Amino acid sequence: MEISGVILALYVAAWGIFYILLTKIIAERSVTAWINRFDQDKNTKAAETLLHLLKPVLDEIFTDNETLLKDFKKSFFTSVATQVREAKAVATALNPVPDMIKNLSEENPLLGLILSHVDLPSITATSKNIAETSKNIAETSPIITDWGLK
Repeated sequence: MEISGVILALYVAAWGIFYILLTKIIAERSVTAWINRFDQDKNTKAAETLLHLLKPVLDEIFTDNETLLKDFKKSFFTSVATQVREAKAVATALNPVPDMIKNLSEENPLLGLILSHVDLPSITATSKNIAETSKNIAETSPIITDWGLK
């Protein structure tokens, strides 16, 4: 069987018309019919039936989501808590001054108050710089080398 170009064009046109009817008119009427069927205002019995049928599925979805969220919350905050502890340990190892001030303030509150307002890290850095400078001066000073104190 041979199909001529005219018949093929008619088939394409018929399919296009059917597709337009299917997507526009039939789909819109179907949606409207389903909405009207289960609309609570128009058909309360069908809406209650639909809710009754969907309730177990919805309850299962809610409980599954709730358990998933609880498990995620537990694992997330557990991992965050360990990371915070590790970060605090590293910060304490790098800068022990706040812990020393805390221990001093427990023993002597007035001294702890004074030390909390003093900028100890910059004072210790300055004192280290002064110590290095005085060491360099002592090494290069001719007075110290003459007396044999080096």
